[in-house]
Amino acid sequence: GQIISTPKKIRPHKKFVAQISLIENETFCISKDESLKAEITFGKNSKSNGSLFLLDNEKDFISPNSICVTIDMDVPLAIGVNLNFNIYKWNEKIGVGNVVKIVE
Repeated sequence: GQIISTPKKIRPHKKFVAQISLIENETFCISKDESLKAEITFGKNSKSNGSLFLLDNEKDFISPNSICVTIDMDVPLAIGVNLNFNIYKWNEKIGVGNVVKIVE
């Protein structure tokens, strides 16, 4: 999608902390040493592939728990705190999330 704005008013971001919940019947395991590669979709037109990492204070994650993760997207997008998004893997929706904090 495209955004029209005054110069330097909106900055794209690549890395953020999010609260995520996986959909029932979906099972994934993320450990401290691994990440989950997925497609992050904001609305209909903004999407990027990204990696979901556990925060330092989190233990291993086995769905369907709700948990905070750091998401590092391949392509920067214009996002903000409290923005909702969907998580897709293999073209199937596996979860939902909410941006908690912008990291970079």
